[in-house]
Amino acid sequence: MTMEPVGRVRFFTPEVARVHHTDWLFLETMRDLRERMTLTPTPENRYAILCIAPLLRKMIADGGKSLVQAVRRASTDRPKPTFRGKPYEFGPIPHPDAKIIFGYSADGLLDPDASMTLEQFLKMPVGHAVKYELTVLDAVKHYANVEGGVHLGTSKSEANTFLQIASPASGAILPGFYRVLTQIAEVVVDGCAELERVVAAELAERDANPPADALTDLRILMGIWQP
Repeated sequence: MTMEPVGRVRFFTPEVARVHHTDWLFLETMRDLRERMTLTPTPENRYAILCIAPLLRKMIADGGKSLVQAVRRASTDRPKPTFRGKPYEFGPIPHPDAKIIFGYSADGLLDPDASMTLEQFLKMPVGHAVKYELTVLDAVKHYANVEGGVHLGTSKSEANTFLQIASPASGAILPGFYRVLTQIAEVVVDGCAELERVVAAELAERDANPPADALTDLRILMGIWQP
């Protein structure tokens, strides 16, 4: 018995479906970051702000598998994000040896007009806590994995151990350093804005006018019908 096509239901090929889903996930993550980065750092908002960390982790801190890298691989015409320093200082800090600063390099205040690559941004110090220098990557991984629960467990570095000890739940000398996540998110959203615009336009066009070679019949993929 030969199965004949019913209606005109078509589906993206696996390759196009993967790109389409990645684009959609990138746009939704940008939307989520944009909403959370405006939250006021209060005890009631602590969990919502901590949830920024897993979003940043999948967006920029998963190496070649990060969303930023994945969406750019789909097309050579997609712009490369650049990130700009933003001075930010927490205060008052109730400990003379603890200074948390966002937007400073070892040489001093970052030039807000100087752009950084993703690799440079991840290595940028966001603060100095006692004897530990903390980078963007340190903060994202700590708050995503250790305090955010992606890989719930113990810290694997001295800097992260200090952050864990200094969490608000333990009566910390650094109340609320997790607030740095809102600042990192703001830099990431600003840096990816042009990429977001291009991806959104391409996804909308693909939805409205899918190329013929991007479509297939689901039954062909399942091997139960031959056209």
